[in-house]
Amino acid sequence: YVCPMLLQKMHPDFDWALAEILRGDKQGEILLFEDPKKPLWREDLEARFRREMPDVAARIGFQPLAPREVFLNLLLEADCLLDPFHFSGGVTTYIELSLGLPVVTLPGEFFRGRMTAGIYAQAGVTDCIARDRQHYVELALRLAASPDERAAIGRKIIAAHPRIFETDDGVQALADWIDRTCRAA
Repeated sequence: YVCPMLLQKMHPDFDWALAEILRGDKQGEILLFEDPKKPLWREDLEARFRREMPDVAARIGFQPLAPREVFLNLLLEADCLLDPFHFSGGVTTYIELSLGLPVVTLPGEFFRGRMTAGIYAQAGVTDCIARDRQHYVELALRLAASPDERAAIGRKIIAAHPRIFETDDGVQALADWIDRTCRAA
């Protein structure tokens, strides 16, 4: 399981899902990415994981931020990609989806936690959008255990690339908003 987000996106609410995934997959490991320039993030998370999930904390590893080629290879090798609660991916999600890789997500209350779900909705591919926390864990465990299902969802994502990457609707909406705002001023 790979959660390719910066450590400051690891909200304490997400700890429960990480622990449940590892409890449900006795062989599973979770990989997080650390910024070597900010070692306190890792230290704080390791302490929190040892305190909150001592039975599985040792199976959460940290990888320094990687050069592009290494990062892409880590994504491609993952059995399951995880989008954290409350602070979902943006650019990272676009990278993952450009490779046809499914990402498990749970839409949050605020925009910052709904980016991945919004991209999926725009694409018309909703297989990896969890209904709730328990469903998030179930999706992650299922995808990690099923290369065939990951590949099938990956094919849907690739087929939806035009709806993800070849649209100017968002750009036009922003341009219209700027035009309206300037006229009102």
